[in-house]
Amino acid sequence: FINTTGPLTSSGAVMLTATPNHQVTTIANATPVVAQNANGNAVATNVVTSTTEAFLAGNLTLSAPAIHLQTAPGSSMLTVRARSGAAGLTAGQNAGALAVNTNLIRSDAYIQSGANLNLPLGNTDIEIDAQNSTTADNTAEPDGAAVIGNLGTGRSAAQNFSMNTTSA
Repeated sequence: FINTTGPLTSSGAVMLTATPNHQVTTIANATPVVAQNANGNAVATNVVTSTTEAFLAGNLTLSAPAIHLQTAPGSSMLTVRARSGAAGLTAGQNAGALAVNTNLIRSDAYIQSGANLNLPLGNTDIEIDAQNSTTADNTAEPDGAAVIGNLGTGRSAAQNFSMNTTSA
């Protein structure tokens, strides 16, 4: 961001770009190590709050042929993996995997409310652009072998709760 008071002069375009690049991976692995038919429960969760901003603020006298404020898409990946063992080492046993991704993602490009920009008359182009390409990837799965003759239960569930807001 640019937040200043006074003159800022440029013979070329003033470009301000903010790019998010978050790689968040959470893994819960309860796969059997003793025997292929061992029980195991796994829970993995991500809770991510991310804000990417490109903005002008303050009391600024800006002299430039163009102003570009942008948030670029970036390459953010939010990954959750949960892998359970198998139900059935002994009768009545359970196994399960739960993967939960909870994300609040904001990407904003703007001129801040209350900013006082003094621009030369008639010759400054202003471009404001916001993009976001965050990917949330969830997997919940069993990994093991059931035992014939023993009754057990196993459930795997993956849930994604994401709120992505992009504004310019």
